[in-house]
Amino acid sequence: MAHLWLMAQQRLRAELTPAQYSSWLANTDLYRGPDGALVLVTRTTFAAELIARRWGERIEWVLGDITGRACPLTVQMRRLDRAVPDR
Repeated sequence: MAHLWLMAQQRLRAELTPAQYSSWLANTDLYRGPDGALVLVTRTTFAAELIARRWGERIEWVLGDITGRACPLTVQMRRLDRAVPDR
C-alpha cells in the first residue's frame, strides 16, 4: 500500500501547488480498510473533509490509473480501529 500511495503522491504533487501538496497530502497515509476498500487517513477531520471535497475524485482516478482497476476511496481522520495497515 505504501508503494501505491507514493506513486500516486508523485503524480498528484505535479498537479498541485507546493503549498497545497505540503499542507494537505504530504502527511497522509493510504490503508486498506477491514472491508478491503482504500482509506486515505489524515491528521484532522477538517483535512479529511477538504481533501475528499477538493481532490477525492482525482485521487481515485490516479489510484485507478496506477492499478488498472477502480479504486473507491474513503478519506477520514486517522482512526486505527477503522483502517488497518496493509504494508
